[in-house]
Amino acid sequence: MLKPDYPGKCITKIVPTVKHILGLDEEETLVDERSNKVLLVVIDGLGYEKLMGLAEDDEKLKEILGSFNLQRMTTCFPTSTVSGLFSILSGKPPGEHGLFDWVSYSKDLEMRYYPLPFEAVDDEDQEEFEEKAKKEDIQPETIPESLPGEVKKYEIQPGDIVDEETERKKAYENIVEGLVKTRKAVENEDGKSFFYLYIGALDKSSHENGPDEKESEELVKELFRLMKENIIEGLDDLTVIVTSDHGFMDIENSVDIREGSKLAERIYPHLKEQNGRKIKPVGGPRAVNLHVKDDKVEEVMDILNEELDADLELFKTETMLEEGFFGQGEISEEFAENLGNLTLVMTGNSIITFEPYDDYYEGMHGGLTEEELYVPLLSKKL
Repeated sequence: MLKPDYPGKCITKIVPTVKHILGLDEEETLVDERSNKVLLVVIDGLGYEKLMGLAEDDEKLKEILGSFNLQRMTTCFPTSTVSGLFSILSGKPPGEHGLFDWVSYSKDLEMRYYPLPFEAVDDEDQEEFEEKAKKEDIQPETIPESLPGEVKKYEIQPGDIVDEETERKKAYENIVEGLVKTRKAVENEDGKSFFYLYIGALDKSSHENGPDEKESEELVKELFRLMKENIIEGLDDLTVIVTSDHGFMDIENSVDIREGSKLAERIYPHLKEQNGRKIKPVGGPRAVNLHVKDDKVEEVMDILNEELDADLELFKTETMLEEGFFGQGEISEEFAENLGNLTLVMTGNSIITFEPYDDYYEGMHGGLTEEELYVPLLSKKL
């Protein structure tokens, strides 16, 4: 079974790598460079295997990649945006930063919620969520917050993510605008500084079109061409790091466990309750976490093995914690409490559909395949 390489080359090493490059005396690093400026570009959904496959058939892309130092590393588990982004930006695995997936659960709040965006999953919980939930209590410290005050920090992200623009937090509406704003920020800064550019377009395309379709593949090539023209050429005293939070799998089959489905009718009676309500499934379509009554875990595993012919692995969550899927350090007590006791991990081309997810995805991530687990680490000192 594939597993994140937390002790070795993993996205959790990005934070110490950034600090090393800036000369902040961090011993652990994936990039042996020094410069006054660091630009971290995160391309959501860019898998290593996919990138290498495209480069084999495209000389221009191969040439651009050849100008970087290229390494293969793992993301975390689940291989998903919430767990991955916060692992990149905090330097901690999910078991330490505390966030599981796009749909997470809080025992204290007694509800499911979206860490990104920060709101309740179920509409009836939103008012209570706004009253009780605080970002600072749920979301971990990120690179900009962890760097010392003398380091200037800049963030360039899509407009639907940025709440309010400031001098050092910029929004963009398209990729070209994002790259141009990034270049201007780098050019206008003379001191020790960190720049973070998040690109979400590939993730969106891979979900809607599929990772192996021309729309997504051409987008990857164009992204690197635009980065070369707008970032790589002409800047200096800057180390550029390009990486991703996860790769993608093409989806061919969907298994429905939404309420009212045949499988849900067999499983839901065995789910735990809190405050008189069933704790519905959490996670994502390729890594589903269930809060099953303790004396019904084996029965639910038997039901799933009987009903599902998809490629998957069934784990008792305590086994995944013990074997280091969520990190090899000390696991947050709150994280462990918020997890259910049974986890379904997809290893083929299927997804599990549960509320609030639909079954329309052409591509998805979250499971444990080479395509999802391995991401690139490209670095270059200018």
